[in-house]
Amino acid sequence: MPPPPASEVPQLVRSGKRWVKREEMLQRAGDEDYITVWRWMRQGKFPLPYIVGGQNMWLESELDEWQANLPRREYRKTEVA
Repeated sequence: MPPPPASEVPQLVRSGKRWVKREEMLQRAGDEDYITVWRWMRQGKFPLPYIVGGQNMWLESELDEWQANLPRREYRKTEVA
């Protein structure tokens, strides 16, 4: 089945929601390769894509939430002598 004409593909911003394509999603995931992100999705550690205009896209708000919930590195506090 051929892809829909460009006029039928939704714009990247619609009703206040921004869709993110694969390339940007990978950058936001720390420049990981798609296989790693795919594993994270299967493990429930990363937002699943939506099918938009025949291609996988992620909601920017879900990627923002994923980034906000990443663990932060903790360092030992140094003691003042």
